[in-house]
Amino acid sequence: MFALTSILCGCGEEDFLRRSDLVNPQLIYTNLSIDIDWLTKYGDLPTGMTIYTFGKNTGTQYELSADVNTIDLYRNADSYKVMVFSLTPSEYGSLHFEDLDNSQKAAAMLNRYECTDGWNQGTTYQYEPEKIGASVDTLDLTPQMVEKTLCWQLAHKNCQECLEGDTTKAIFKALPISLTKEFTIKVRIKGIKYAKSVVGEISGLADGWMLALEHATETTGINRLNEWIANVKTSDDKDGWITKTITTFGLPYGNDIAGNRNDSDNVLKLYFELVDGKTTISYSYNVGNMIKYSEDGNLILIIDTDISESQPMPNLPKVEPKGNDNGGINAHVGDWGNGGDVIMPA
Repeated sequence: MFALTSILCGCGEEDFLRRSDLVNPQLIYTNLSIDIDWLTKYGDLPTGMTIYTFGKNTGTQYELSADVNTIDLYRNADSYKVMVFSLTPSEYGSLHFEDLDNSQKAAAMLNRYECTDGWNQGTTYQYEPEKIGASVDTLDLTPQMVEKTLCWQLAHKNCQECLEGDTTKAIFKALPISLTKEFTIKVRIKGIKYAKSVVGEISGLADGWMLALEHATETTGINRLNEWIANVKTSDDKDGWITKTITTFGLPYGNDIAGNRNDSDNVLKLYFELVDGKTTISYSYNVGNMIKYSEDGNLILIIDTDISESQPMPNLPKVEPKGNDNGGINAHVGDWGNGGDVIMPA
């Protein structure tokens, strides 16, 4: 969101208006100062930023800046869409930018990679997005917002007095927000003590963000789920929870409305290796309508009971530990002690 403050001073309104009739207003340059408040909603100061202006008649222009607090731009009088985002396009590793010269198609898209080993070999996954903040708004720059005077632009001589006196500065306040969300998945596991490792994936999450349109893409990808946190109350418990939190652009545009989703739009898959070193077991769940938004805008999915007869809550069979191991998570991941959290290997 932008707030505008204009400061006018100079040669007198009558002289100013008389001179402004001499040229096309779109040839007038305006000193546009954008002040960016990153801390209020984005919560951090990036090390750089990119600003794009999409002029109705003057086209697309952009600036890169290491000063993330304010930037002065010179733009012709026109109606603009102004887009600010953190860092520069080349500084991101998890995503790339497309169509930045188009105010309707500009997007940050997640990069992808192929899994080359394991149960999901050959599957193409999308990376989790790095933290990125952006703001978008529209503004009108009028012929009255002039720093370089008309007499200067017309190459009149001896116009230093007007050049110094006809100073207009338009000050806009930008308030970027974070484009990413956290997605927390919690699954109750019966027989968790018999698990040696777990890996998973979830489909149906947005594969990018439409920057100028301010919403997630309609297209989706699959996210791999490694390094789950396992939790039991005491070291004697056979049942417990596994939890995984990832960063995402959220659900695809339209599916953020619960009534628009199908269960099969998001599929969660889990693959367990048990402590005997040979038993594996997998589960698949259609969870599209189970994903909820928390009050802070993040996503959460909880499976704590059977979803259906064909989609039971994970129930790992009792197996004997391999070799001299005396237990599952206790032996392979770390000492449970009196319960608590441990990281389960993939």
